[in-house]
Amino acid sequence: MLEIKNISKTIKNKKILSNVSLAVENGQTLAIVGPSGAGKTTLLRIIAGLEPLEQGTIVLDGQDVTSKVATQIDGKVAVVFQDFNLFPQYTALENVALSLKLVKGQDKNMANQNAQKILDQLGLEGQINNYPFELSGGQKQRVAIARALALNPEIILFDERTSALDPALSSNVADLINSLKNKQITQIVVTHDMEFAQKVADVTFTLEAIK
Repeated sequence: MLEIKNISKTIKNKKILSNVSLAVENGQTLAIVGPSGAGKTTLLRIIAGLEPLEQGTIVLDGQDVTSKVATQIDGKVAVVFQDFNLFPQYTALENVALSLKLVKGQDKNMANQNAQKILDQLGLEGQINNYPFELSGGQKQRVAIARALALNPEIILFDERTSALDPALSSNVADLINSLKNKQITQIVVTHDMEFAQKVADVTFTLEAIK
């Protein structure tokens, strides 16, 4: 279980999060919804260990990891953010395969096969040899999702994962997220799309903007 207790965060003298608490069971999908500026991405960055918190506690499987969250959850959490973070010098296939080789120790052939499989599932079979600059925003987003999913982490954080996708591909991503429930992967999804949240979420948490 991942527990977030009384998290607060101030950025540039503006309170972004105030005493936010939530919990997600292992294997559950939690959708975090709310308006722009409510701090949804900031909360995900704190969970991933990419952003320090000023107050609160993070507990992972009963262990308090607040002071060392970045090292304690390393390798257990994959993050898909809106800016994609793809390597521009690598093709879509290479972006996904590289993480499999470095993190999972797979040889080139196995990594390429597994990378192509997940890219095919996300409708990118025709773009596997394209570089990021040759991909649309939606295609780059799907490559980033494929890279995260290929590593089969314990927790996946999705920040506006369908923001650049058309309805058909958004539905495909929803199906893929739901299929991961059978693998007991915990997923936290930030979204403005309530219909999407209803398709994937076991639990929904509404984060309100601080006025």
